[in-house]
Amino acid sequence: MIGATYSGTTAAPPNGLLVQGDVGIGTADPQATLDIDGSLRLSETTLLPTFHDPLAITSELTITAVPTTFGLSETAGVIFDTLGSGGHDMSFKTDGPTRMTFASVGGDITMGRVGGALGPPGGDGNLILTDDASRKSIRFRADGANNAGEISMFADDGVTETVEILGDGGDGNAHLILRNGTSDTVVVDAGSPGQGSSIELFNSANPPQRTILIDAEVTDGGPSRIITDVLEINGADLSENFEVAGDSVADPGRVVCIDPVNPGGLKLSDKAYDRTVAGVISGAGGVRAGVLMGQEGTLATGKHPVALTGRVYVWCDASDGAIQPGDQLTTSSTLGHAMKVADHAAAQGAILGKAMTPLSSGKGLVLVLVSLQ
Repeated sequence: MIGATYSGTTAAPPNGLLVQGDVGIGTADPQATLDIDGSLRLSETTLLPTFHDPLAITSELTITAVPTTFGLSETAGVIFDTLGSGGHDMSFKTDGPTRMTFASVGGDITMGRVGGALGPPGGDGNLILTDDASRKSIRFRADGANNAGEISMFADDGVTETVEILGDGGDGNAHLILRNGTSDTVVVDAGSPGQGSSIELFNSANPPQRTILIDAEVTDGGPSRIITDVLEINGADLSENFEVAGDSVADPGRVVCIDPVNPGGLKLSDKAYDRTVAGVISGAGGVRAGVLMGQEGTLATGKHPVALTGRVYVWCDASDGAIQPGDQLTTSSTLGHAMKVADHAAAQGAILGKAMTPLSSGKGLVLVLVSLQ
């Protein structure tokens, strides 16, 4: 027992030391019960093999030395337990350029409430990141909405939740929610087995109204769909994918007809006033398709987009007459070319569309409003 004025009756523990007053190590003026001026090293060979019980700190532990190292054996680890009846918080603070690092090699870093010997079960496990004004920026919750994990991001006020990632959005699916203020503006549903994913977009009305729905699976195993009021597409024609015989000359702008020897396929036109005319291969003159249809795995597919309606550039031959805007066009005897209709009776059922630009002579591209008749 050590202490100049010790008057107690408690005996020192076996192989132990009982001290009354403050003890200083490296300092002659201790400011606490144990004041260490320097570093503290706990060696596995000297302390840890017999250090089996929790280390309890009932008041406050302050480490002020810079730099400071606090370590225990890598085989024993470190446990800070604040689950006592007082419900105290624990803070780690540093003024250094590296604020704090949690590192785990081949293991987990766990934050949250746990059961068993460390404390009562249940409750959220939260990790909250704040900005330089101590306002909440990001929150991780282990037991958030519908008892699933949750990540939230906040606006500069630290209160308005602008981004929310839910492990369970109430339907068993993961959700991503973007908000403008307090209103949902984008909702992404990850879907589940038998239910496809979806994206919902909302307008600025009060309350917001859904204006776009992108649904990957309408029914179990069914097709996808997009629902909106107005669909604006940056393209000029409605095309469908076809296989075209003679790929080597099946260039954009060529006129095509139904191929009688290849069901569902097309071929380049090669005669005048052909009533099997089907359209024009899209993409000539830098004008591309706006809507492209087709169904993989069926005859309704192919690698050539063929314009069925809309504006498209067409290879034309003006050898049999100059072409002016408004002239009706049909197939010609020049491979894959259109020409001006001269015999309207013969053109019935063989009209490709109407010219929108002129071609006075020879061969060239003409902008055509495709409208099969």
